[in-house]
Amino acid sequence: MKKLLAIMLTLVMAISVVSIVPTVSAKSKVYKSNNCYYTLDKNGYATIINYYGPTYESNNHDYAVKYWKIPSKLNGHIVKKLVLEDKGWGYQFRKIKIPKTITYIKGLYGYVKHNASMYNVTYDFNSLIVCDGGSRAESYARQCGLDYSIKGNVYGDIAFLGTYGFKYNVDKKYKTSGGDRYMRFNGKERNIKFTIKRGKQVLKPNRDYTVKYVNNINPGKAYAMIIGKGKFYGVSYLDYDIKPTKPKVVVTQEKYGVTAYYDNVLYEGAKEKFIVQYSETTKFKKYKTFTSNEYLTSLKKGKTYYFRCRLKTHGVTYDVEPYNSRNVKYSQITFASYYYPQYSPWSDVKAVKIKYDYSNKQ
Repeated sequence: MKKLLAIMLTLVMAISVVSIVPTVSAKSKVYKSNNCYYTLDKNGYATIINYYGPTYESNNHDYAVKYWKIPSKLNGHIVKKLVLEDKGWGYQFRKIKIPKTITYIKGLYGYVKHNASMYNVTYDFNSLIVCDGGSRAESYARQCGLDYSIKGNVYGDIAFLGTYGFKYNVDKKYKTSGGDRYMRFNGKERNIKFTIKRGKQVLKPNRDYTVKYVNNINPGKAYAMIIGKGKFYGVSYLDYDIKPTKPKVVVTQEKYGVTAYYDNVLYEGAKEKFIVQYSETTKFKKYKTFTSNEYLTSLKKGKTYYFRCRLKTHGVTYDVEPYNSRNVKYSQITFASYYYPQYSPWSDVKAVKIKYDYSNKQ
């Protein structure tokens, strides 16, 4: 029985390892240390094959990594090669430090391109290779057009709007507490304001880039399409939500029940759902939800209840294609729309004292 349990435990552990480690030769043993999966050759040199460790969720990537520092040695073995063979949905690296000991690199360009994220605003090569001057990492980055850094100085394709060095800054008043960009619907075009910097240089609109806004009136996802001009090229974008305004809850008491509706709403188009709640306290830790077609008859005469409401709208967002080419022109980009609902803020809470006895209506 003990032997059977040991065999079963071994199988479970083997399956777990296969699920997280990239495919390698059947003869290669995979080791794990310092955020690196690696193998060893017959001379004892290490080959990095993938990352493991802390991640966070960026704007459009579930497995973003702030900084992968590859050491020059792993458990006493000199790191000689970096071979990233994972073609699936892997990690998106903001920065990768590659030591000078690595003299052979394979798959990094494809990995960076495939797993590019919209961390700053673009879906392109916005990863930074941190390396030493004269290293293989430097020559590889230059050959592939990846941004790279030597002693704090950033080099690369400084004219392409999608590379690491560009920073897109939006005023904090247009951001939620979680950092998401948004503006409120007002019936007119909502054009979010931003600045673009490359190092200390601030790009100037109409000289260095132009902007075209898409879907920027009604609630949904809007886009500021940024098109390089003059010394700069490429197409990048900022996306942001347009959210409905806060409604006002209106409560009506009739002899046959209590109902509620909304008022003071600017946006009526594509209104999908009206949500209203009532509670016995202003904090709404316990509440009940009902619709505007319902009449409440369980409320007690003489007791005060608290009401609030919000709206759900049938918003639209777009899938922007193509998004991962340096040479794409704005005329080549297509926008495929799909469902993207938006919720208004909750209305102010309204206190209502019940004046009718509904006990005989239940």
